[in-house]
Amino acid sequence: MRRKSYFSKVLRRLRKAAGLSGRELARRAKLPECEICHYEKERRVPQRDSLGRMAKVLGVPSPILAWFAYTDESEVAGNAKLGEVEDKLWDLVAEYECAIRLVAKKVPIST
Repeated sequence: MRRKSYFSKVLRRLRKAAGLSGRELARRAKLPECEICHYEKERRVPQRDSLGRMAKVLGVPSPILAWFAYTDESEVAGNAKLGEVEDKLWDLVAEYECAIRLVAKKVPIST
């Protein structure tokens, strides 16, 4: 049975928030375009070096992408502590999406 992770959804959301096509993400991360396609269609799980390259291009810490890539959805479903971690990570993804959009629009980010 194939494991199901959140990675494809997260990758697609962050890529779109950054205004990148799959081709452009692949080019900037120095990965084959088909690899990005395989990740977004849940056909493959990325290796650590590929995760790092994509995270750098997307401006996201690689541990966040790694958690989504290597954690099976079924592991989270029945585990309250993992569910809390998942909620926090989804919040971080949303914050990064927002930050990426602001940077793309050249809006100053207040601290």
